Amino acid sequence: MLNKCSVLLPVYNGEAFIRQALDSVLTQDYPNYEVVIVDDCSSDSSRDIIMEYKQRYTDKIKFIQNEKNCGVGLALLKAFKATESTYIAQIGQDDIWGKDYLSSQIHYIETSGCNVAFSKVTYIDDNGSKLKDVTMFRHDTMDMLNSRDFFAELIGGNFLCAPSSVFKIDEEIKPIVSQFWGYNNDRLQDFELWLNLACYYKFGFNKKATCNYRVHQNNFSKEEKRITQGKYEFYATLKRVLFSEGFVQFLKNQKEKEAFLESIIVKIQINIAYSKLLFVLLVEWCEHLLNLGFDIDLIRYVMADYYNRMGLLSKCISNYGKLYHKINAFVLKPLNNPSLQYLVNSGTFELHSDLDSIDVNTICLIDASLIDYAMNNSKLMHHLAARKVTIFCKKEEQNALQMKFPELLIISDEEEMNVERKIITYIEDKTNMFSTGFFFDHETLNNSIKSQLYKKIKITPGKNEQVRRVRFISSSIINCTFSNIDSMIDILSVEDNEYLLDSTSKGDIYLTVEEGLELSQKIIVNNKLYILYNIEFDDQFIPVYKEVSYYSLNIYSDAVTNHHSSFLELEYHALVNSRSYRYMMKLKKFVHKYKLLRFVNFIDLGLRKIIR
Repeated sequence: MLNKCSVLLPVYNGEAFIRQALDSVLTQDYPNYEVVIVDDCSSDSSRDIIMEYKQRYTDKIKFIQNEKNCGVGLALLKAFKATESTYIAQIGQDDIWGKDYLSSQIHYIETSGCNVAFSKVTYIDDNGSKLKDVTMFRHDTMDMLNSRDFFAELIGGNFLCAPSSVFKIDEEIKPIVSQFWGYNNDRLQDFELWLNLACYYKFGFNKKATCNYRVHQNNFSKEEKRITQGKYEFYATLKRVLFSEGFVQFLKNQKEKEAFLESIIVKIQINIAYSKLLFVLLVEWCEHLLNLGFDIDLIRYVMADYYNRMGLLSKCISNYGKLYHKINAFVLKPLNNPSLQYLVNSGTFELHSDLDSIDVNTICLIDASLIDYAMNNSKLMHHLAARKVTIFCKKEEQNALQMKFPELLIISDEEEMNVERKIITYIEDKTNMFSTGFFFDHETLNNSIKSQLYKKIKITPGKNEQVRRVRFISSSIINCTFSNIDSMIDILSVEDNEYLLDSTSKGDIYLTVEEGLELSQKIIVNNKLYILYNIEFDDQFIPVYKEVSYYSLNIYSDAVTNHHSSFLELEYHALVNSRSYRYMMKLKKFVHKYKLLRFVNFIDLGLRKIIR
C-alpha cells in the first residue's frame, strides 16, 4: 500500500476560492491521502463550505475549528499534530493543483533521493487566467546549487512556494518539525521550516508537477502589513535556526566550513538594513560558534568588526589584538601636549579638527588652554555635557581641572604611558558613545549601522558592457578613484558626483572611496540603476553592486526581471502597488484582450521616428 500523505489547509475568510482549492485536492489521482482543514474562526461562509465538502468526503477530510483567530502559524501546527502520515503537503485556500500533483511529487521524492520536492509554479489571477509577467519564486535554484550553497542562499530570504511543496518526514525528525510552526512565526511560517529541513534533507525541483499560485491584490496588501512583526520574525527565525543542533551538525559535516560561514555572514549583513536586530544576532552567533570550537579567522574578524561598532572596545582588543575601526576623535589644537601628540601616532584614533564631522560616536580631545572656547561652542558644549570630552593639560593644572570637571577624563602632559588605554576605558565606562546600559539606544544603533562604511566597492556591469559613466545618488560629495584588476582607470571629468571615465576593459571595476560608502548607497552606471547585490570577502568585506530591474519597462514584454533580495522587499511592493504600475498592467491586459498589439507597436514605431 502506498504511504499516506496529509494535505494541510489553513483557512481564514476564504469563501472566494476555497471550493476551487478543495476540488483540486479531492480529485487527486494519488489514492492514499487526507485533507486536514483548520478554520481559523472565519467570519464569512468558509466554514459552511468546508462542512458541505466534509459531508461528501467523510473519509478524506479532517476538520478542526478554532474558537478564536490564532493566525496561520498555529493553524498549521494544529493540522500537523493531527497527522500521522509519511508525506506532508500544504496548499493555500486560493491555490489550485493539477490532478496528478501529489502522485508526481511523491514519485519524485521516492526516485530522486530528495526528501523535499517543489513543483513548477504557474501564476494565475482572480479569474484563474495565467499571468505571464510575474516571477515570485525561484525553484530552479535547487538544481544549480549544492546543499551548502542552497542553505546560504535561503538564509538571505525565502524564495520557495509552500503550496508547491511536499516533504517526506522521518519519525526522528517529526518532533523537531513541530517546533517550526505556532507562536514562533505568523508572517514567516514556512521560512523556518525550509531552513531547518535543509539542515537534514536534500531539496529537489520536480518539473513535471504544477501548482497554480493565485496572485491578487490581497497577496500584496498582506505583505505590507505588520512590517515590524516581519522584521522581528526574520531575526528570531535565523537565531533559532543558526543556534540549533541540526545546523551545528550540518556545519560540522561541511568540508569548506569557512567558505560556508562567509556566505551566510554576507547574507545576514545585507539584511541588516531590513532588520536591525540582525546586527546583534551576528555577534551572538559568532561567539556561539567559537564556544563550540569553530576557531576560524573569519569569525574573529566579524566579531572584532561588530564589537567595535557596538562599543565593546576592550573586548575587541582582547580578541583581535587591536581595534578593528579607529575611534573618531576631534582635536581642538594646539597639539603641543606630549600626551596628545602621542595619540597622533597610536593608530587607534582617527584624528581631525573638523567641527562638522563631530557625531554621536566622536570623542573630543581638547587642550586646556582652549576650554573656554569649547564652552562657548554649541556642538562642543553638547559633548561636554555628555562627557564625551577628554582634557589635556599641564601637570600643575590637573588637580584644579579635575575639581572643576569631576566627570571628565583629565590627562596631564606627563602621562604618556597608557594614555590610549585610559581614553578607551573612559569611553566604555563613562560615556554613551556606543551604548547605554545593556543595550543600544536608538540614536547610537542607527548611527552604528549607518557608519558601516566600505572604502572598496566592486561594480559588476552587464555582459560585454564597459563602465564609462558613474554617478552617486547622494547629497554629499563622494571622492573616489577607479581601477580594474591590474591598473588604475583615468577620470576624464567630475561634476556633481558624476564621473566620466576613460576607456575601460569590459568586466568588473573597483572603486576606492575616501570617506567610504554606506550599504544603502545607490549608483547610476551608464544611465542604469545599480544597488547592493552581494558582499565578497577577500581580507576585507567588499560590497558588489549590480544593475537592478524590478519589472520590465516594456508593458508588452512577457518577461519581467524581479530583484529577489529581501533587502528590497518593501520597495518592490511599493512599486507593484503604485498607481502607475497598476495602470500599466491594466493597459497591457486591454491590449492583449482585444488583440491590439500590432496596432500599438505600429503607433510606437511611428512615435519613435517622430521623436528621432
